[in-house]
Order: sequence, then structure tokens, then C-alpha cells
Amino acid sequence: MITNPTKERRRMQDHWHISRSVPISVLAVVLVQSALFIWWLAGIVNKVENQADKTKEILSQLTIVSSSVASSSAQSAINTVEIATLKTQISELRGRLDFVQAEQARRTSMFPDSKKAN
Repeated sequence: MITNPTKERRRMQDHWHISRSVPISVLAVVLVQSALFIWWLAGIVNKVENQADKTKEILSQLTIVSSSVASSSAQSAINTVEIATLKTQISELRGRLDFVQAEQARRTSMFPDSKKAN
């Protein structure tokens, strides 16, 4: 079988290969660095996943707090209305009390002896 030297040379150039002149220590360093890079990258991925989990937990807690704040806000509005109603009722009671006291003072001044009879 006769081969064309040009084709053979081209075929040799097309294939990637490592020369035997490269020391084994260089190959070992490259392999160790590659392994360390993969280990470091796995650690980074793990940290990112942990942060994603923490973020989900914080968002869940934030949702609970937000609903609690909304509920408190609604309750505060109800309490404000109830306080206004109570103030109105107290004002009305004060008016009635003033009337009763005035009426009592008037009757006492009309019948001064009735106080002594009791």
C-alpha cells in the first residue's frame, strides 16, 4: 500500500496529540488544577443553592409579616372608629351628667329643707 506523504502529514497535523517531550509533572499539575477548579466551582454552586434556600425562607417570612401588618392595619382602623364612637358616647354622658347635676342643684336650691330631712 502506497501512501501519499502529503496526506499523511496533513492527517498527522489534523489530530491533536501530546508530545512525549511534555514532562509528566506538567500533565499532573494540569490535572490537579482542573480537579481543584471543579471542586471550587462545586463549592460555589453549593453556596448559591444555600443562598437561594435562605432567600425563599426570608420571602416566606416576609409574606407572613406583610399579612400580619395588613391585619394589624385593618384592626387599627376598626379601633380608631370604635374610639371615636366611645368619645361621642362619653361626651353625651357628660352632657347628661351635667344636666342631672344642674337639675339636682336647682331642686336643692328650690327645696333647701329636703336635704336636711334625709
